[in-house]
Amino acid sequence: MLKSRLVLEWGLIAAAVLGAIIFAVSSSFGHRVDNLLYDQLSAVTAPAPSPDIILVEIDDRSLTQLGAWPWRRTIHARLIDALSEARPKAIGYDVLFTEPTRAADDQALGTAIAKSGVTIVPAYVRTPGNNGRTSDIVLPIPEIAAAAGLGHVNVMFDQDGVVRRSAPRLTSEGRNIDHFTIATFAAAFGSAKAAPAEEHAAMLIPFQPVGAYRRISFASVLNREVPSDFFKGKIVFVGATAQGMRDSFPVPGPVGGTMSGVELQANMLNGLITQRFVETLPYSSKMSLSLAPALLLLLSFWFFRPTSNFIMSVGAVVVTLIVSGLLLAFGALWFPPTVAILGIGLAYPLWSWRRLATLNAFVEAETQGMRIRFGAAETPVKGAYGLDATAQSALQMKSVIGQIERMKDFMATVIASAPDALCVLDRHGTVILANDAARKLFPVNSVGRTDRDILATLSPTTPNLNGEIQLQDGRVLMVDRVSLDRGAQDKAGAIWRLADVTSLHEAAREREELLEFLSHDMRSPKASIITLVNQAKAAGKASDILARITTHANLTLKLADDFVQLARLSVVDIHPEECDLSALMNEAIDQCYSDAQHKNVTLVRPCEDEVMAVADPWSVMRAMTNLIDNAIKYSPPGTTVTCRVGRDDAAYCSVSDTGPGMPDDRKANIFARFGSASTGVSLSSGLGLAFVQKTMDRHGGQAIYADLVPGSQFTLRFNRSASILP
Repeated sequence: MLKSRLVLEWGLIAAAVLGAIIFAVSSSFGHRVDNLLYDQLSAVTAPAPSPDIILVEIDDRSLTQLGAWPWRRTIHARLIDALSEARPKAIGYDVLFTEPTRAADDQALGTAIAKSGVTIVPAYVRTPGNNGRTSDIVLPIPEIAAAAGLGHVNVMFDQDGVVRRSAPRLTSEGRNIDHFTIATFAAAFGSAKAAPAEEHAAMLIPFQPVGAYRRISFASVLNREVPSDFFKGKIVFVGATAQGMRDSFPVPGPVGGTMSGVELQANMLNGLITQRFVETLPYSSKMSLSLAPALLLLLSFWFFRPTSNFIMSVGAVVVTLIVSGLLLAFGALWFPPTVAILGIGLAYPLWSWRRLATLNAFVEAETQGMRIRFGAAETPVKGAYGLDATAQSALQMKSVIGQIERMKDFMATVIASAPDALCVLDRHGTVILANDAARKLFPVNSVGRTDRDILATLSPTTPNLNGEIQLQDGRVLMVDRVSLDRGAQDKAGAIWRLADVTSLHEAAREREELLEFLSHDMRSPKASIITLVNQAKAAGKASDILARITTHANLTLKLADDFVQLARLSVVDIHPEECDLSALMNEAIDQCYSDAQHKNVTLVRPCEDEVMAVADPWSVMRAMTNLIDNAIKYSPPGTTVTCRVGRDDAAYCSVSDTGPGMPDDRKANIFARFGSASTGVSLSSGLGLAFVQKTMDRHGGQAIYADLVPGSQFTLRFNRSASILP
């Protein structure tokens, strides 16, 4: 059940995590974080600036010397002529000439550009276009149409307003126009093969920090302050860097935060020259790389421990970042890692949560089940305060397991130390555990054998799985098989006990013989003596001697009768029932009334309501009779014996007399058999009081003696459960 639930939980988590990754890759989720990561990585992995790129800056110094912007186009023509004399590979003139000025100036600029043969001029794509068009290409003036190349200078801003990408090619009015740097590259190297394959895709710029390229002031070049061979074989970009020229753009912080347009062009061209213009991975590759770490991690959950899974999760994040950096550094490919890391960040905590919740529920259910099955108590666990629910459940299970282990050790000790042969059977009746007594009793090794096979080796008769069996050596075993099954579907085996009851059989036989002797062989002669004496008395012969014989015969007969009744009470089950103690007392008084009159003892019975109790009528009335008979026997003539029945917190019966009381040597053990007597009244065996004590023991009550002045009092007190109180 636990495994099935974990599989279901894993499937739901896998679906949720992989679905989230697919959605995130398909949307713009995580782009801001990816951009920040790219900014840091690109600053490290960008190619070194090419020494062939030189920037000619329209800087503050140039504005100071040449006047305010815009300048006359003849000034630009003079700069192009100065640069052309140095024979550069290409001149990327990053100044828009889209509006006509003086015709002569425009013509002079066109002539200088045409004469250089390597000058590339910019255009730009305006969005939206005129007359409802999506966009328009804004071209330079016709006078400079003889330029070596034409390219757009549009920039692309990311969602955070930072320039990181450029469009290698734009389409407008049905015409394709390459980027300014691609056109410059083509003019310098004679082809455009270095341009990205996905010509219309936005390409990431491999930035160098601001100021990484060699630069020189526009005014310095115009004033011929630079050696003539300084620009020979170089690619020269001319552009504005002066403050207030509005030709600067926000770029990633690690490379400076703000960069002029001409330096932006230099970084793009550097990417083309070094073939390190960064491409973003295609959608399918990006999706695969984003899904792979989370999927591998989800699969690893089934094979590794939680600590290993945590290490693998952290490692997966690190590896994802490393892979992204390596692709950027060596393949000029950008893999945005944020979504992949998000998948890892979702997979591990979700699985840990659900696994922990499932295991916690399982532990709680198993702990409760173990408590029910094994009767373990739910006790407070030391140190559990302040821990979470799972830790507390684990400690509770540990506590229950500890209790079960202690119970197991206790049961093993009990079984091992039991005097009788004990075996534990499985559900098929095969012995799986046997104590020392069983190993000594059985002639063969019992473990692994069935109870029937073992009994067949013990008894020549048909094996009896319950009851008594006679061994070949004459011993008698009581076989008791207690099933441990808790229901039709839960077969748990049994406990098998074989107790040697040979001595009990012998004792029962001897007791039966003794009872037979006392009840027949001893009683019969005494009854005959009494009969003969009565006949002799009727004939008037030796009346004094015969009277003595009669007394002793009666005492002997009473002794035998008391012994028989006491022995019977020890072996015969009592049968408690609701009875009126007052009625039983009245019946006991009636049985002793004749003896009381003969001795001139008055039996006093206070008038009381009925007192009900759950008791065995025969044994209780016999105990009352013994107490009344003793009181009459030891009371002087002319005295009274008080017989009372009542209740306080429980039912009780009492017999009080005014006789001499119990002798001191008898008080040490009043209810012992064959107690001594020093009163000189008659022979005392103590069997009557022993019967009283035994009766109350079997009823769970008390027989209590108390001295009176004069006399004594015996009380039969029943326990509260046997008393029926109003």
